[in-house]
Amino acid sequence: MSSYSGHEAESLLEEPISGLSGTELIWQKCDRLSEGGSLSQRQFTEVVAHSRRRLSLVFHRFIGGTAGARKTAISLNGTPLDALDPFHSKHPATQSFPAEIFHVADGAQVTMKAYTLPHYSKLEQDEYETLGGEEGYVKNQGFYVYRNNRLIIYGTWFRLAKHGELSKLVRISIDIPNSLDSMWKVTIDKSDVQLPSRLRERMKNLVDGFRERSTRVFRGKGGRIGDARTTTVWERYARNHEIEYRLNRSHPVLKAVSDTLEPEARNRLVQVLKLIEQQLPVDAVFNDASANPQKFNQAATDPDRFGEFLRATIPMLLADGDSPDAVVEQLRSTDPYASHWPIVERYLTERGVI
Repeated sequence: MSSYSGHEAESLLEEPISGLSGTELIWQKCDRLSEGGSLSQRQFTEVVAHSRRRLSLVFHRFIGGTAGARKTAISLNGTPLDALDPFHSKHPATQSFPAEIFHVADGAQVTMKAYTLPHYSKLEQDEYETLGGEEGYVKNQGFYVYRNNRLIIYGTWFRLAKHGELSKLVRISIDIPNSLDSMWKVTIDKSDVQLPSRLRERMKNLVDGFRERSTRVFRGKGGRIGDARTTTVWERYARNHEIEYRLNRSHPVLKAVSDTLEPEARNRLVQVLKLIEQQLPVDAVFNDASANPQKFNQAATDPDRFGEFLRATIPMLLADGDSPDAVVEQLRSTDPYASHWPIVERYLTERGVI
């Protein structure tokens, strides 16, 4: 690393410093970054793009001037970076919970705050992809540990919980002061920490509570029964003190399939539907829902899977003879479309239906 005097350093700047102070990092001869010059222009561009995302995340509090951090403008190759808030805290559907404070050695404290991110149906596609990052929405759940407002490590549960679909909405910020570097075993390059044993049990109890809240948000997107305003997939019948669940024969998807069949094939479909209803594993469903509610989920858990469902069913409904406007109105009040309307609306808009 070279050392320059004040005037020598100023002569190297891309542009003069406008304030009283400032920092410019100039990287030259980046042999390791370019893998000895073996990368193509496209590959090197991807490396730079990754650096932009990483810097936008690690220093998002400084870029956004949040959490008491002094607002700092950061540019890469002359392009300003935008703050990448991993908690999407300004989204109206994001739930935040009161901060939990742990008092530890010598008066120092650790602050933990949990967020439940919106269900994917309430996010735009670019929001979902940004929050998921390069490794996906599920991978990026867990703790986000900050030291003096700089993000050190994220996407880990410190073995206090497992990554899973029903807990993927939970992200928890942990703020530690630099006076606790030894306790948290902060590495020299400030890129890793370890959870202190003395805090493990207390944090485990809090994590379980936060994950249960997230589970309720996620499970809440399942099929609804008994809503007179919505055409549901299942119908509930109660008579003679007995309860029975049947597939809704008037659901647009079932009706569209049935209408394309010859009478004999249509009768076979009816028998198949009856078979499914009669063999509904009520006991197993009840046991799973009671014993492991956080693991029980029948609803689509990511936009890609739901997108496959849309591509398979909406063209079939549009081809059924009704006008596109009539189909759109029908979808607005039919599950699962109504429960995921932002995604359905985007699908219809992209294809010129609305």
